[in-house]
Amino acid sequence: MSGDPWQALVDLGKLQTWMDDRGLGRGPIENPTALAGGTQNILLRFERDGRSYVLRRSPRSPRGDGNATNRREARVLGALAGSDVPHPGLIAACSSTDAIGAAFYLMEPVAGFSAMVALPPLHAGDAAVRRRTGFALVDGALAGFNPGA
Repeated sequence: MSGDPWQALVDLGKLQTWMDDRGLGRGPIENPTALAGGTQNILLRFERDGRSYVLRRSPRSPRGDGNATNRREARVLGALAGSDVPHPGLIAACSSTDAIGAAFYLMEPVAGFSAMVALPPLHAGDAAVRRRTGFALVDGALAGFNPGA
């Protein structure tokens, strides 16, 4: 595992200790995989004790205050809980940089793909599917929008 890109950015031992302290599973963190497609943050998918997680944290050299951005994103995900707005479920957040060197949060994985990396065959081969996907993205973004609120 020494060649894995996430190792320099996430100390799994420290993350495991933090998770232990919060009752987030038992045993080792397994199958860590860096998720591609993000340009601002590090995304790491892993399993622990039969549950899947995605960790999101700022890169080692963030633009601006990446920790503040991650704290805000965690608050937004928490506020969206129970709403009709499509979003990954927030599992837990750490606003301190003490645990792994950056503020971070854990969220539920969601099925999908990053169009910035590659399109699956269905989308790559059908312009109508790509068009519907674009409209679905907009519909999802507007699901919780209430201009009168």
